[in-house]
Amino acid sequence: MGTYYSVGIVKEFAARGANAVDAQTLEKVVGERFDLGLFDTDFQNGCMTGTLKPGLFNEHIADFVEKLANIAPNHRETITYYLEKYGRNIDQFPSENCQWVVHDANKKRIEIHASLLLLFIEGKVLAEQFSIEPALLNWLFRHSDFGNPLAGAVLSDIIG
Repeated sequence: MGTYYSVGIVKEFAARGANAVDAQTLEKVVGERFDLGLFDTDFQNGCMTGTLKPGLFNEHIADFVEKLANIAPNHRETITYYLEKYGRNIDQFPSENCQWVVHDANKKRIEIHASLLLLFIEGKVLAEQFSIEPALLNWLFRHSDFGNPLAGAVLSDIIG
């Protein structure tokens, strides 16, 4: 076993401020990370939760993986492995729980916990946590025109 770098699609998340944070603040902060239009969201007891809308993964995952494979054609086999093994069934894809911290405009700490559907795993890493790179990759996908809505739910993480 070990720790591995992975890229995936967030299936569900929960975000909560360390101190009381209102729904609008959570929506703004989490909305920078994910396209909230892709999720069925709720706010209760100071916690914002979201679940990827039914059918989105099934409808768009093949195109999304194909676009990733076209970016790195020398690694097509690694990138397409899970799609070829599990098809488009969201419940068949392996998942991993992850968490990270972001801050609102007033520097209030907000913890986000997510279930990440793994698209691929690449190489063993000698780190148990990254803090800058996942945020950068997530932001780039979220704010780029990738031509696939799942880009609004991409996250990278260290798993294992």
